[in-house]
Amino acid sequence: MICTRLLTCLLLFQLSISSYADNVQLITFGVNDVRYQYCTSVLKLIIEKSQPKFGPAKLVLHSNSQFVNAPAARNVELLATGKLDVGCLGYNLVRKDRFNWIEPGINMGTLGYRILLIKEGNQFNFDKIHSLQELTNNLHGGFVSSWSDTHILDFNGINTLKTSNYLSLINMLKVGRFDYVSRGINEIWAEITASDLDVSRNTSLVAEQNLAFYYPADHYLVTGELNETLAKRLAYGMKKALQDGSLKTLFFNHMGPALQKANIKQRRIFHLINPEPLLEIKTDWWFESNLNMSE
Repeated sequence: MICTRLLTCLLLFQLSISSYADNVQLITFGVNDVRYQYCTSVLKLIIEKSQPKFGPAKLVLHSNSQFVNAPAARNVELLATGKLDVGCLGYNLVRKDRFNWIEPGINMGTLGYRILLIKEGNQFNFDKIHSLQELTNNLHGGFVSSWSDTHILDFNGINTLKTSNYLSLINMLKVGRFDYVSRGINEIWAEITASDLDVSRNTSLVAEQNLAFYYPADHYLVTGELNETLAKRLAYGMKKALQDGSLKTLFFNHMGPALQKANIKQRRIFHLINPEPLLEIKTDWWFESNLNMSE
């Protein structure tokens, strides 16, 4: 009798697990490199917060390896066409109508504070720069052509050599094709660490010590324009995570050390114009108004 009851309990337990698994919504995304660790953490949090209303769900890396860590332009297409369910993208007018955008931006504006990634030993080239005009006249930057903020650099006359993907960009910086790459506070130190692990070129990258760009920019959670149901789920989860403070806690756990290293108050900030309308960017958690705005 005891054995029969035990077997019955085990069977019911297995059936309940199977039933739960059948009801879990799998939400696919396509990045797992160091640049997107925070994005992934935010997505997991937002999905968790949405479960009381929308049911169980799990964020999973897409099973097709060709969809994972794709070049920036291809990643945009995979998201826009629904081959990937969700991702984190910068906003511009070209992308506007192809996606559902979840506001506010997840980096709380830190993406728009751009510190210059340079080769170790080249700081002297930047020590003599005191204006944006001097920077554009004497030094050249690099950028990925499909990144959402390329038009901002072009609009402000920043000399940049463009390439099609991030790895090429970093390799070109290391061999001296240009002098710097502007990276968000939320990006630069993790990328320096990752670059140091790459022994293919005997060149180290560091953060320039005195300068920075600023323009309004952020990354947003997105779904393809046809996936409004998932967008509503994410918007609900975002609202809950903002209300209960869990997103703020996650933000500072990830960004706190980077904000300290950035030392924004001591930098000369070159203010660039973003010529396009903006989505919501929330900066009040960390922003201080008495920054050293140079231009």
